[in-house]
Amino acid sequence: MLIRFSRLSGRLTTIRHNLQRVISDPERKGLLQMCWEFLRCSVAKRCIAVHYLTSFLYRRHVHNIFDYVSRREEKEVQDRINDPKLADLVTNKLSFAEHFERGGFPVPRLLGYNVLDKIYLRLGDRWEVAELSSPQVLKESLGHLMASWGIEEVFLKRIRGSQGLGACRVANAQLRTPLEMEILHSTVSKNSYVIQQVVMQHPDLSRLSPSALNTMRIDTFRAPGSQAEILSAFLRVGGKGNCVDNVSAGGVLVGIHLDSGKLKEKALNFLHGSQTFGTFKANPTNGILFDGFQVPLFDEVKQTIIKAAGWIPSALVGWDVAVGPTGPVLIEANVLYYGLISSDIAYGGYGKNPVYQRVLAYANRR
Repeated sequence: MLIRFSRLSGRLTTIRHNLQRVISDPERKGLLQMCWEFLRCSVAKRCIAVHYLTSFLYRRHVHNIFDYVSRREEKEVQDRINDPKLADLVTNKLSFAEHFERGGFPVPRLLGYNVLDKIYLRLGDRWEVAELSSPQVLKESLGHLMASWGIEEVFLKRIRGSQGLGACRVANAQLRTPLEMEILHSTVSKNSYVIQQVVMQHPDLSRLSPSALNTMRIDTFRAPGSQAEILSAFLRVGGKGNCVDNVSAGGVLVGIHLDSGKLKEKALNFLHGSQTFGTFKANPTNGILFDGFQVPLFDEVKQTIIKAAGWIPSALVGWDVAVGPTGPVLIEANVLYYGLISSDIAYGGYGKNPVYQRVLAYANRR
């Protein structure tokens, strides 16, 4: 009973916080118009139109409110198209890295992983295992790993994590700090992580946010026996000092024109996760204008994503891809109730997206 009450209290707090942000948003429509549109959306989508608020349909510049995907539609489409068993291969970051590495795709180099208190280290062409019995063992394991590969830092992320939760860079210098190692050991030994080589970012994207790896989310759809098609793409730009670019962690997202690879005019963030809420024509951390900013090597990115979508069973997939100095790097893929709505917002309403119309047609035949 106490747990249920705590969850309900947390949800009510979130709702109150979100409503306060909506009401104070200087870009919102009038309250009567908002109430009327909310009601119309709820009737049209046959559900409570929560997305009217979270997808920012209440803002004055949004007129095609019925083109946006509701939470109910998002779940139904993925339920009908994506087999949950595909998540065992794709959503699991360990199997994802191994599977696409075998296919010759550019992925971050897998250096090791742990499952609770067992850690497995890739040392050249052999693997070693150790028992994570203490912070000292973790320190020695990571130090040995870095020395073996001649690197100064590694990147850890949870095998089944999402939204960047628990992800962190660990530098060689941190291994000499007992308190940091105690905290890291406590976290790692109670979870399961992959350990990867840090991806070096293309210098053009580093201009936007040097502390984070700024990744793109690219949605693809592939029906059985067909080549994959790209629905949309957006770029996530990390907040100041963040090592992850997730919008829920303080970053922003900005749509990408698929034909040119240039950024759209405005970026935005969510109702949660950022102290500065709104839309932005320039990066709030350094003032760089988004409109027309060229994503490097974008044609290569699209080609890689299309090939990767053909390396797994047919599905509707949200790919996270970075751009290194010489080309794209596949970071992860999402197939199990992933945030389709973020892409919907960045595109401007999937209802007018021709590929999404084919998605719906295929889903309705299932």
